[in-house]
Amino acid sequence: MGTFARDKVGVSDPANLVMVLNAVGIIGRIVPNIIAERWTGLLNLLIPSPFTTEPGLYAFAIINGFVSAALQALFPAISTTMSPDMDKIGTRVGMILSVVSLGVLTGPYIAGVLIQRGGGDYLYAQMFGGSMLILSAMAGMVVRFARVGWVLKVRV
Repeated sequence: MGTFARDKVGVSDPANLVMVLNAVGIIGRIVPNIIAERWTGLLNLLIPSPFTTEPGLYAFAIINGFVSAALQALFPAISTTMSPDMDKIGTRVGMILSVVSLGVLTGPYIAGVLIQRGGGDYLYAQMFGGSMLILSAMAGMVVRFARVGWVLKVRV
């Protein structure tokens, strides 16, 4: 977000965007878990989530900080509901975070290469990020289907 803000939008101090992103993440780690636990179900909340101005980037930082923090907080919670054997919850959390770590380690590098190959244009990196979001949402839907079938009004 910082390099896009500096290179494409002309934000003079992109560090403020990162601070907003992380500050909103505090709320994003708590509120969605409460919503998921009480109303929607953890897995249901996990599945569903172009700015060219500085205020637009701040709006994106707020939304992205909230949603990404919520997703990070929901992964361990989901592992407890997906494991019928309580002795294997630690193993499930480790498995989930191992898969997530692959994206965290390789995603920024791949995006950087795509930006370089695009001559500084972010389109290919944005397409890569969007396709990974679609792929992960589809994987979440497959997990949900495996858990409860095609029933829509079920807390999972």
